[in-house]
Amino acid sequence: MRSPTRNPSCRYQPGETAPSSRSESGGQVEREGYLLGLRTWQESCPCCFSSIHPEGVPTGPPMPLEDDDVAYVRREFVPLGAVCAREGIPLAKVRDMVHTGQSPKPPYVLPDGTEMVPVDYFELIHDAGNVERLREHFVERFESAARRHGDPATRRDTRQAWVEYLSGEYFVCLKRATPENIEQKGWLVPRIEHLMREPRANDPDWRNELNSMVEELDALERPFAAYDRIRFGSANSRERLITTARRSYL
Repeated sequence: MRSPTRNPSCRYQPGETAPSSRSESGGQVEREGYLLGLRTWQESCPCCFSSIHPEGVPTGPPMPLEDDDVAYVRREFVPLGAVCAREGIPLAKVRDMVHTGQSPKPPYVLPDGTEMVPVDYFELIHDAGNVERLREHFVERFESAARRHGDPATRRDTRQAWVEYLSGEYFVCLKRATPENIEQKGWLVPRIEHLMREPRANDPDWRNELNSMVEELDALERPFAAYDRIRFGSANSRERLITTARRSYL
């Protein structure tokens, strides 16, 4: 591999290409393959070093995942390269689609640099007809789902949902990241939070309403990886709104 020279006009700052090392009570975690994966990412900046990778620039840096995290991700997700091969789409093309904001980022990158995605990663693109129509198709379905709830989405709501979809974070939390499920989670979360802020544990109607919403959210959400607490900087929605609600009130 050649020794790269950084482009002084590079739009990627060093902090964006090197995630913080994960630390636990036992000390700093340095997983086998993680440093190699990180170095590969740092030497393949989309702005400077695109010629290094004939299969396109990786979509993100490796994540310092623990063994349990890696096992979970491998159970729940599949390598992006394998999904591209199945679909007959070049990996380089999909990586470029991610970098240009046309397609969502993989939700996890293993310590060795393997990008992991849900098995239905391309489903919404197929539904849209092509990637060029993906945003329009997403918006139509998201707004339609909001109208069915009697709570029409604002332009800001729709823009935020699209940006968060592109970030890949809905693949982290939802079993199927469809516009309808994204909107449904957005509808459920504040209502569960409101019920839990004003608990009436002795009121059967309150408990039934909370239980119904918790069950609905539970059906939508994945189990999550322990690493996701670091990713989001707090307990995930399953911990906050499903596990805690059941333990405390149901």
